[in-house]
Amino acid sequence: MSLLEQIRLAKAELDHYGSCSRAGKTPEQLAEIDNKFYAALDRLKDLRQLMASKRIK
Repeated sequence: MSLLEQIRLAKAELDHYGSCSRAGKTPEQLAEIDNKFYAALDRLKDLRQLMASKRIK
């Protein structure tokens, strides 16, 4: 999978977890959604930094 495809996938994942309904969820489910959201955010940040470093070289 190309770097650009990985970035697109990470953005889609981030959008998904950012738009999940929190209504009716248990605290454990909310914590899992939050963890997945922040993991996707970190992954997107890392991929963007990798892409930027490849452009510089």
